[in-house]
Amino acid sequence: MQTLKIAAIGVWLGTIVGCDSIVDCLDDDGPVVSKKTLNEGVLNEVFSDVIGVSVDNEPRDDRFDYTFTLTGALPPGIEGRQAGRDFIFSGTATQAGEYPLTLYVSVDDGLDAFDSGLCYRSRTTSYTLIIREI
Repeated sequence: MQTLKIAAIGVWLGTIVGCDSIVDCLDDDGPVVSKKTLNEGVLNEVFSDVIGVSVDNEPRDDRFDYTFTLTGALPPGIEGRQAGRDFIFSGTATQAGEYPLTLYVSVDDGLDAFDSGLCYRSRTTSYTLIIREI
């Protein structure tokens, strides 16, 4: 009898939120950044680094539109730009120091939350870009 109650609850929940939505949140579907720290740079030397983003547990993550927002001041001489699912830092820093940055990424496929296959649509990650003197 208890097995029937559990099955009935599962059917009821599936009716309200959709079975796929429950599974999406159980396996944590959403945008994931490829790295937690940035490479260190050296004053007056060419610097580059890339943060890639994908949608976790989604084999067709190219179907999503990715939007990046970077807050914080980059070192003079370094720029950041989006290239598809990547955020690229490049340039030659002309000032040493530690530069706290926050990268916000959101994904959208034009579908509502129940149809998109996502549990969450954004991720915010904090970084510190360190430029050191030799």
